[in-house]
Amino acid sequence: MRAYWERTLNRVEQEAPRAAMEAQGAGDRIRERAQDRTQQLRGTTDPSTGGASRA
Repeated sequence: MRAYWERTLNRVEQEAPRAAMEAQGAGDRIRERAQDRTQQLRGTTDPSTGGASRA
């Protein structure tokens, strides 16, 4: 059982830097996506044009 936990800990230590890089800036990406979805619901963007405003 100890070997299992040691392998798991090693894996976590290997993945930690990548996870931290991915998490950095995630809040801004989430806010931007939420704003895009809000605009789509209000009808200010056209999903068929990839989010461009309707003319």
